[in-house]
Amino acid sequence: PLVEALSGVAAVVVLNRFGAGPVKISTLTPLGFAVSEAGQTFFAVDAGTFTLFTGAVTLSTEGLRTVRFFSEDLAGNREATKTETLGVDASAPVTQLQLTGPSYLGNRLFTASSTLVGFAAQDPSVDGIAAGVTRTEFRLDASTSIATFTAAFTLPEGEHALVYRSVDNLGLFETNRSTAITSDATPPATSLLVNGQPAGGASIIAISTDVFSLTSTDTASGVAAIRYHLDGGAENAFMADFSLPPGSHTLAYFAV
Repeated sequence: PLVEALSGVAAVVVLNRFGAGPVKISTLTPLGFAVSEAGQTFFAVDAGTFTLFTGAVTLSTEGLRTVRFFSEDLAGNREATKTETLGVDASAPVTQLQLTGPSYLGNRLFTASSTLVGFAAQDPSVDGIAAGVTRTEFRLDASTSIATFTAAFTLPEGEHALVYRSVDNLGLFETNRSTAITSDATPPATSLLVNGQPAGGASIIAISTDVFSLTSTDTASGVAAIRYHLDGGAENAFMADFSLPPGSHTLAYFAV
């Protein structure tokens, strides 16, 4: 009888993959085998036993995986076992908010109107396998559409809701992250008090027993410190009420 001498040649077929050396796939990527002629294909993962291939399979464990496979034709001719190394990535990227410029974390995050807002994203690696970040998306306030992050930006004064996430080259999306930010462009308002009352002018007459103090208000991020100069001297932080010796004095003050 005629004996078929050439066995079916199998090759692994991978959809939704990225890169090479090794090819990266996700735990949702279906794996199959292409065979050049009728027959059956057997496969094994890592050190596992060979199993008859009957339909698409997935690899559930993250990291570097080895798929061994072979086919045999209807006459029972078997090809040599082949090996394919695949990198399985099940981890979505992790994105961090990056601020360049003044910022303050109180009951919420405060920035200056000049502060640059950006993002830094990384794709976690297991066994050296990571598909890499393809893009970061964000939405500023509910009324705006989702945008792809390309460059750092500033925020107009007011309260904002920032939602952001990244996706890797296999289409694995990070869970949405959100941060409430108040952009503060208005400086504090500082006043001089004499004996607890507003000084009432840029030039005043006082006596040596009068007590001076400074007060400041800020309706957004709050006052961090009040500072003053007396008669062109060194800058001091206002900590407590003070008096002035007899004579003419110049008091300059501000808050941050």
